[in-house]
Amino acid sequence: MTSPASGSGPNVHSGLQRLWQELGAADTRTICARSGASFAGGRYRVEFLGRSYGAELGEYRISGPPGDRLPEDPEFGLLILGYLIHAREVEVSGTWVSERQLPGGSLFFQGPHALPLTPLLERYGRDAQAFGSACGRLGGKPLDFGDASFAFQALPRIPLAVILWVADEEFPARLGVLFDSTAALHLPLDLVLALVHAVTVRLESAATGGAGGESAAPTPSGPDPAKDLSQA
Repeated sequence: MTSPASGSGPNVHSGLQRLWQELGAADTRTICARSGASFAGGRYRVEFLGRSYGAELGEYRISGPPGDRLPEDPEFGLLILGYLIHAREVEVSGTWVSERQLPGGSLFFQGPHALPLTPLLERYGRDAQAFGSACGRLGGKPLDFGDASFAFQALPRIPLAVILWVADEEFPARLGVLFDSTAALHLPLDLVLALVHAVTVRLESAATGGAGGESAAPTPSGPDPAKDLSQA
C-alpha cells in the first residue's frame, strides 16, 4: 500500500514537507550508514517491527505491505522520515530506561504527551495470553517481567520492550514501555511518542492476525531487561 504522507492538519503537513525536503537533500550513503536503512531506485527501505516500509523520495510517499494501514497514518510518516534524518551510527548501550528517563522525558511525557497505551490496555488488560499471542506475531522475544513482557526490534537502531501487568481485584491493568538509553540519540521525544503510537497500532492489529499486524520480526538486538529493569 502507498499513500501520501501528507497529514491531516497544517502543522503535520508542514512538518512532513520539511522532512521530505531535508531527506531529499541528504547524502544517501550517510543516511543508510546512520539508520541501518537501504536505498535503491529513489526509495529508502526501513524495517519496522519486522516489516519493510519505503520512503519514496520522488513521490513523497510512505509505502508498506498490502493491507498495512500504517502508511496512511501521518504520525508514522513523521516517524519514518524523522528516524532516517536523525538516526546516528551509535550501537545500543545495553541499558533499558523508561520514557521519563530519556533526556527531557520527565517533563515531556505527561498530560497530552503520555504514552498512548490506552488501546492496548483496553484490549489486553485482562488477557495476558492474548497479549502474548499478539506480541509473538510481531516477533517479540518473551521476557520474565510483569504478567507478560516482550522485547522487539522496533527500528534498526531502536529496540524496545513492552511489559503488561493484568488487572485483578485490587489493581487496574498497567503497561510499561522501556527503551535502550540511546533512543533519544535517534529520535526527538515527539517522535518517541510517534514510535509508541505505531507499535500500539501494530499490536492492536495483531490481536486478530490482521493485515496490519502479522509479521515475522527479527530477534531484538537490544539489551537484556533482566539486567536493567530496576533502573526504569
